[in-house]
Amino acid sequence: MLGSSKMVNLDQVQDCLGRGWIVLAPNHRLCPQVNLLEGPIQDCRDLLSWVYDGGLTRFIEGLSAGTRKLDLEHVFAFGTSSGGTLALSLVSQHLKEESRTATA
Repeated sequence: MLGSSKMVNLDQVQDCLGRGWIVLAPNHRLCPQVNLLEGPIQDCRDLLSWVYDGGLTRFIEGLSAGTRKLDLEHVFAFGTSSGGTLALSLVSQHLKEESRTATA
């Protein structure tokens, strides 16, 4: 997560692809044009929701005629600098939701 998919290190992408991982490099809105919570954090959370709500699965099935099974038990988010903070915000949100579900 770097703000723009154009900023992603292609060597890192190739390493991930070589491990059989699917790589998503999201663009997100930048501060100060929008505030942190309603901009980049929400954009990254929306992407993660899209993944877990089946959007990525439907997209992959459309590309590969359903020959690839996604392992949504192993989803990783990483980034450099502010992208690392955005990745951590996804974990924080997930832990809050998990906690709410466990206490309900």
